[in-house]
Amino acid sequence: MQYWFLTVVVFVLAGCVSGSLNPPAVAPPTGPAQGVEAVVSTPPPVDPTIAADTPTPDPALENGQPLAARVNGEPIFLDAFEQRVAQFAAQPQAAAQVLAALVDQKIIEQQARARAIEIPDAELNAAAQKIIESGTETQLKSWLARSGLTESEFLAELRAQLLAQRLFNAVTQDVPTSAEQIRLQVLGTTNRTNADALAARLAQNVDFDTLVQEIQNGSSEANSRLLDWFPRGTAELPARVEEAAFKLQPGQISGPISAAGGYYIIKLEGKEFGRKLSDEHLQTLKIQAFTRWLQAQRAAATIQQFVTLP
Repeated sequence: MQYWFLTVVVFVLAGCVSGSLNPPAVAPPTGPAQGVEAVVSTPPPVDPTIAADTPTPDPALENGQPLAARVNGEPIFLDAFEQRVAQFAAQPQAAAQVLAALVDQKIIEQQARARAIEIPDAELNAAAQKIIESGTETQLKSWLARSGLTESEFLAELRAQLLAQRLFNAVTQDVPTSAEQIRLQVLGTTNRTNADALAARLAQNVDFDTLVQEIQNGSSEANSRLLDWFPRGTAELPARVEEAAFKLQPGQISGPISAAGGYYIIKLEGKEFGRKLSDEHLQTLKIQAFTRWLQAQRAAATIQQFVTLP
């Protein structure tokens, strides 16, 4: 090998001196050079203890126990799934809802672990004690019996809830505590003729509050309500109506808006930017933020399902 290597180097140097860009091709030697001992490559011996066809582990089993699913490689055991389904057997689509909840719980556990979020035993025991003190030990045991849970399983469920709450707080800690908010009067009807009649009266300069009063007195088939200060996404309004409402200026009245099988006429009573959120609205926005976050985690997760849902 050394002699062949030196031969190639000589040809390369010669090519450089002569100005040639490409050295002449050199065929590798067909055997060892003179005076060089041949090296025979011997394949390693085959270990007879290794089977030719090693069986692939069954992904639907974990230590011999059957699984309902895996989430990012971590197991959801079939017995836990079936136990939960039995608790809600009377509800339609119970199996699908239970499996989705168990998948979400596993994702929450994984994300909490990634953020080093834990529930110490002392905190778990204190929370359990509060639950016990809110009733009687007999009531707790009766509830456990109805739920099919042992005390250790109850503590595991409680730990999962506390963990989810702590992760919820971490994920939603940056949700703003103030936002643009509006105050809105809403007239609604399922009848287009009624909606057009209300709009025509408003066009004749009939006061909006007069129409509200007539509706409240039962002289119209429409309904009315006042939505006090609220931010986007927190009122029970069709998205199309809410979008129109936030585009209005105080005092402005919309024409009939067709949405969700009904017709709406709205009047903007007020608008404030950076208004402090009520506790209820803040919690609603946090739940929405956490739901979006969890949906993104679920979409990014590798989920294997081993049960057939009805």
